[in-house]
Amino acid sequence: MMETSSFSDDLNLQKYWSVLRRRWLPITITFGLISTLSILSTLFDEPVYRAQGSLLFKSSRAPSLTGLDGNIGELDALSFGGNPLETQAQIVRSVPIARSIIHNLNLKTADGKPMSPQALLGSLDVLVISQTADVLAVSYRSPDPELAASIVNQAMNEYISANLLDNRAEAISAREFIESKLPQAREAVRNAETELRSFKEANQIIALEGEADATVEILKNLDQQILAAQTQLVEITIKSDELSTQLGMEPSESFVVTTLQDAPGVQDLLSQLQVVQKQLTLERTRYRDDYPSVRSLEREEAALTDLLQDRIAQITGGTASIGPERLQTGQFQKGLGQSLANLEVERLALVSQLDQLVNARDAYQTQAQDFPRLEEVQRLLERQLEGALSSYNDLRSRFQEVQIAENQNVGNAQIVQEALVPLKPIASKAKFIGAAGAVCGLLLGIAIAFILDILDRSLKTVEETQRFLRYPLLGLIPDATSQDSSVFPSFNIEILSNGDPYTPIGNAYQTLLSNIKAVSTKDALKVILLTSTTSGEGTSTVAANLAATAAQNHQRVLLIDANLARPSQHGIWKFDNTLGLRELIYHTLEHKPIDWKESVSQLIPNLWIIPAGQIAVSLLRALDSEKMVELIRQIVAAYDLVIFDTPPLTDCADAVGLGRLADEMILVVNPNKANIDDLEAAKDLFSRSNQKLLGFISNQVSVDQEAASRRRMTLWHQTTEKNHLNTPEMNLESS
Repeated sequence: MMETSSFSDDLNLQKYWSVLRRRWLPITITFGLISTLSILSTLFDEPVYRAQGSLLFKSSRAPSLTGLDGNIGELDALSFGGNPLETQAQIVRSVPIARSIIHNLNLKTADGKPMSPQALLGSLDVLVISQTADVLAVSYRSPDPELAASIVNQAMNEYISANLLDNRAEAISAREFIESKLPQAREAVRNAETELRSFKEANQIIALEGEADATVEILKNLDQQILAAQTQLVEITIKSDELSTQLGMEPSESFVVTTLQDAPGVQDLLSQLQVVQKQLTLERTRYRDDYPSVRSLEREEAALTDLLQDRIAQITGGTASIGPERLQTGQFQKGLGQSLANLEVERLALVSQLDQLVNARDAYQTQAQDFPRLEEVQRLLERQLEGALSSYNDLRSRFQEVQIAENQNVGNAQIVQEALVPLKPIASKAKFIGAAGAVCGLLLGIAIAFILDILDRSLKTVEETQRFLRYPLLGLIPDATSQDSSVFPSFNIEILSNGDPYTPIGNAYQTLLSNIKAVSTKDALKVILLTSTTSGEGTSTVAANLAATAAQNHQRVLLIDANLARPSQHGIWKFDNTLGLRELIYHTLEHKPIDWKESVSQLIPNLWIIPAGQIAVSLLRALDSEKMVELIRQIVAAYDLVIFDTPPLTDCADAVGLGRLADEMILVVNPNKANIDDLEAAKDLFSRSNQKLLGFISNQVSVDQEAASRRRMTLWHQTTEKNHLNTPEMNLESS
């Protein structure tokens, strides 16, 4: 599952990168536009000054002078200040404070009206200094440095005045509240003590913690032993799996193999079998399979194999099937097999030991089920008592503190630094705005690129084409013209037909031909029809190269240019187009038959072609004629393989008409040219005409697309029932 997930992630990253490469222009335009606007917006900023002062919050010394240990003056819930430090910052920025500042400083706007509190608070900042826990920094931003300093100092003075009034009012309110809660707190303490005493008497509890701790210690030791046994079991299992992988056998099979290796007579038979197989291999390199000496060695090999299997059955009692290759091992592998058997014995012993430890732990857990419940109830009652005592003592202490706070006139805040007139403006945010604009422009450009890609109806990759068509992918033809010459050499028909077949493109067509034969449901594949959805997808080039590849494999191949609207085979192969399929159709329909062999031209060894010709005729009208159909069947019968190059489905219906005479129809798709609408129309056409498509060929695929798509080819699940899948040419990995 992890490998599948990793592979899926790689494909998604490749897909996203391809979208960005295709849509680089809107990304660049958006990035440049947003970045330029953000830079221009910083050119009109005027200098801004910031004045700053500090407020210190400290405890009053009055409680300590009276002998109390309370925290009067600290910013707790019921302290002298009455609020946390963050709350005090919000009070400094409150609307009443802002109104007092505006009134005392007579602040007005440019048109002579009083400044609004919201406008003042928009530039007033109050923050807790991070290096301290009791200092607030009050600052104000303004183009006028003197005004900024005046507003900061006035704000701190207004807060201190308001704080003194609030402290006395809060102290009086707190004393009255605490005084009403003290009787309830005393009653809660008495009730908690009574409940705890009744619980201990009812359950006869003296030292519950000691017995519970002992049980926990036993369970802890058992858990450690179980963990150690599990760790050892994992180690042995890993070793066993590694040895099993190296030997290519299961642990149970190692017992049988070890026994057979030491059995008398088995090694002698193996030695004889190896000698015969070696001689047979040498003879096959010299003679054909039906040569007498080859047949004799094959019979001798079969006899020795049967005798070896009889001997194995006698020793194992017929309970195991062991091939000769399992027994042909050296002393090192034999030792590994013995080690694998020993590890299996250790593993079984550990499994038994682990079961015993788990059973013992379960037994102790069953015995100790009552301890957690009793401990939970006892701890709950003890916490209730502790909470009641803590609340009662806290109320008594607070009551004394607020009595003192009620009678004092000392605030818990003071100015430690007045605001001075700033001499330099604060740093400009031009760089930050420019960087932010660049990041936003890039992100917006990427978003626009993906939106445009979603709205685009074209298919960009092989994976998208396969998901849409839901037909088997028969082959990937690389785009040789757009790649590095070191990866794909200069390619043309002559190189594919006469040169090294193991070039990347030659190998691609060999794989394509093998896949077509593997997927085809026809026992004898004779007629292949190639078509596409739109023009320019390379159907003619694929047909020509596929025919050349089949000819290289010593098949008699006939290539018929049935694209009468735009014939191209004579241009690809560079030969005369005077006499071809059009002339055969014309003379057949006009009852002036000519010898079809006159229109056939041999291009290379094992490859012939019938060009399109020059007379204007209708292929569909010809297919309605029995004489024409019979003529095509005569032509097909003379060759091992016939390939039709037909026009696109969107141009005319010739491909559908010829499909009735073909064994298999194949669709050529260029991911860079095909679109969803054309493919949808093609699927609908196949459905309405009751024509079955064998699969599709992805043409002109880039190197990146080929690497990602080759692993996703899903055609093999449709051919698992075919007996020839195990032959070398059907091996997808070798291709």
